[in-house]
Amino acid sequence: HMNNCLVYTTLGGSHVEYSKLTIYMLQSVKEHLPNAQIAIICNISFANYIKQNCSDIDFLHFQIFDTNISNDEAAANKLKIFDFSDIYQYDSILYLDSDIILKNSKNINIIIENIVSNEIVLVKEGNFDNFHWNIRKYSDEEKKYFNSQNKTTFNTGQFIFTPCRNIKKIFKLAYDSYKNNKNASLYEQGHLNDVLLNQDDVVLNYSLTQTTLLH
Repeated sequence: HMNNCLVYTTLGGSHVEYSKLTIYMLQSVKEHLPNAQIAIICNISFANYIKQNCSDIDFLHFQIFDTNISNDEAAANKLKIFDFSDIYQYDSILYLDSDIILKNSKNINIIIENIVSNEIVLVKEGNFDNFHWNIRKYSDEEKKYFNSQNKTTFNTGQFIFTPCRNIKKIFKLAYDSYKNNKNASLYEQGHLNDVLLNQDDVVLNYSLTQTTLLH
C-alpha cells in the first residue's frame, strides 16, 4: 500500500529570503518523498515565485490568501490546513517550515507507513517554563501530570499526522488561542503546545527526528 502523503508549508510576511529556502526544501521533499503531493499556504507573489523556480515539481497546490501578513501570522497559517478541501484524501500530512530540508527519508517513511488516526508525531524540544513553548505559567501539579503522561514540549516546525476530526479541532483551538493572544509565545508554537498537552484525544508521539535547518 503506497501511503498517500501531503507535505505542506507556509510563507508570508517579510520572509522573502524564505521563498529561496523553500526551493531547497521542495527539492529535498522531491528527492526523499518522490510520491508526495505538496501544498503551500502563501500569497500570490510567493506563489508565482515558487512556480517560476520549481517548474520541475509536479503536484503543487497553492492555498492563496490575498493580503500581506506578518511573519507570525504566516507561521500560524499552518493550523489552517483543514481549510484545504482535499485534506481527507491523504493518509498522512507532513508539515515542514520552509527553512527545513529533509536529509534522510528513512525515519519519515517509517512514520508515514505506521501513523494511525488521532496521533501526531513531533520533535521533542524545549521545556515547560520557557515562553517559546508555553503561553502561561504551568503549576507544579500540571508539570507532574504531563510527565506522568510522558508528555513534553515540542517544536512546531515539523510534524506528521493523519487528517481526522480531533486534530482539526485541536488546530482550530490553537489558532483561536493564537488570534486572541498573539504575543503570548513565539508565534503559534506555545499555543499548539498548550492545546496538545492539555487534551487526551490525540496521542503525542515524539519519534520524529530533527531534520536540517537551512540557516
